[in-house]
Amino acid sequence: MIEVRLGRIVARTLEAYRVGDEALIPLSQFFDMAGVRSTLSPAGRLEATLQPGSLPLVIDLAHDAATLGRRRVIVPARLKLLTNGELFFPASRLGELLDAPMYTDWSDLVVVMRDPSPLPVAQALRRRAARLALSTQGEAPAGAIRMPLERRRWDGFVVDYSLLAPSSAPIGGSSYAVQAGADLMGGSLEL
Repeated sequence: MIEVRLGRIVARTLEAYRVGDEALIPLSQFFDMAGVRSTLSPAGRLEATLQPGSLPLVIDLAHDAATLGRRRVIVPARLKLLTNGELFFPASRLGELLDAPMYTDWSDLVVVMRDPSPLPVAQALRRRAARLALSTQGEAPAGAIRMPLERRRWDGFVVDYSLLAPSSAPIGGSSYAVQAGADLMGGSLEL
C-alpha cells in the first residue's frame, strides 16, 4: 500500500508493488483519481484520451513503449505487471509520459506528483476557482460595512436642554442652556 498524491488536490491510498526503487501503481485507479476516463483490456492494454487536445494515451503490456500523443517513453516489460484485472506501471515513467514528474519516497510510502496541472482534476479545479472569482467580482469582502451612496439633505434633529434652579434663589441663581443639532447636507449643523 502506498499513498498517491496529486499536488494538494487529491490523495488516495492504493495497492502498489516495488521493483528496485520503482513504485508500480495501478493505472486504472490513478486515472480515476486524476479525472481521466480509461479502458483496460483483459490483455493489458490501457487506452485513454487526455484533454485538452484529445491526446491519445496508450500503455500496452505487450509493447515496450508507452505513448501520449507524439511523446514516447520506453518501459521494459519487467516494470509492468498485470494482476487481478489491473495494470501496474512505474510512477516515475508515468510522470515522464504526462510531463509531470512523480517522486517516490519509500520512507513515507508516498508517491507525489507535485504539479498535476496536465490532469483534468487540476484543470477542473482551476476552472472552478476562476468561476468563483468571476462570480464574486464586485462584491464586498465578508464583514465589510456597506455605506449608502446617496445622502439625504436633511436627516435627524436633536434638541438638548439643561435647567439649573437652586432652592435658595430659584430665579436669580438659575441658569439654562439649549442646544440644537441636525444632519444637514452631508455634514452637521449645531446651534
